[in-house]
Amino acid sequence: MPTKEDIQNFFQDRLLVFLLIGMVLLALVLIVIGMLGVSVHDVQLPIRYSDFGTTNTYRDKWYYLLSFPVLGLIVAGLHSMIAIKLTTKSRPLAGLFLAISLCLLAYGIIVTLAVLHLVSVSL
Repeated sequence: MPTKEDIQNFFQDRLLVFLLIGMVLLALVLIVIGMLGVSVHDVQLPIRYSDFGTTNTYRDKWYYLLSFPVLGLIVAGLHSMIAIKLTTKSRPLAGLFLAISLCLLAYGIIVTLAVLHLVSVSL
């Protein structure tokens, strides 16, 4: 856990604060998209696509789709704590870590939208 001094040092760097705000905003977008796109159905929904195996789309219950917003929340929370702790060791490394986290969340939004589109086409 980051200490109070770690948090104070982190918020003195504007670039890191802007990256953290961007990461939190992307996580909120991922959570909102994921929660608005989930609807309760009795039918099994396509939740995964793979070129391996006998079928290309795998089906499961609707609540599997809740894992996308939960993953966004976990990534934003844990990565922000790690970045704050990294600030004491190396500020450029903390900035790089936050930039990679931004890319991960942007990719998560793309994957969430693709899976939700696949679900809406199958209904």
